[in-house]
Amino acid sequence: MTETLWNPSTLLALEDGKHEETFGLVVLNQPIGDDAELFGRIWENAAVRVCADGGSNRLFDHDSNYVPDYITGDLDSIRPEVRQHYEQNHNIEVVEDGDQYATDFGKSIKLIQKLPENERPQSVVALPAFGGRVDQSIHAIQTLYECAQQGIRLYLLSSENVTFLLEPGSNKIVLDKELLGPACGVMPVGEPVRCRTTGLRWNLEGEEMRFGGLVSTSNLVDGDAVEVVTDKRVLWTVEFRKE
Repeated sequence: MTETLWNPSTLLALEDGKHEETFGLVVLNQPIGDDAELFGRIWENAAVRVCADGGSNRLFDHDSNYVPDYITGDLDSIRPEVRQHYEQNHNIEVVEDGDQYATDFGKSIKLIQKLPENERPQSVVALPAFGGRVDQSIHAIQTLYECAQQGIRLYLLSSENVTFLLEPGSNKIVLDKELLGPACGVMPVGEPVRCRTTGLRWNLEGEEMRFGGLVSTSNLVDGDAVEVVTDKRVLWTVEFRKE
């Protein structure tokens, strides 16, 4: 059985050379939060940085010294003074995409995937994916599934957690315990899932998980790695360790 390896700790790595997985950052139109150190780490580690329309307002209000590589979307949310700041003062490319069947989040991912192969990162990180409107948070999870169907590896970040979608089969999640854990969860979305796990305080033994039945929330990571064998895609989330 092929094993899918996940190492989300490298997204937060401080030392040069530890970034095993290159990623593009998408800044969404939700509150960035007050964890400036976390945001700064992700920003510095990103290979390319894209604001999804109103995400440019959030970035500007958080710290106008952060300058993205691109701004894209239908551009109905970006404030005029923010557009002027980035477009005229910093010569940032603003890409209008009028596709009414796609969200600004999806348009940002599309822009990253259309970059030349030598510039295209291996995965995409979106933040802040949670903490604002509930419908936008649900859409972020929907986007996980859409990206998985296209073979795009997507991580959703908030100020509290990193969340991603495990693939059917065997998954190994490597965790730097100085950065991540211990609280975590394994959750089915949309259909029942059966999982077997090792490395959790309360391991799953193949029981059916579904909403309205068993869901593994508020679990704990016990080791430096967690292994999940699942018959279908399943949502994994783990908290950022706070000092």
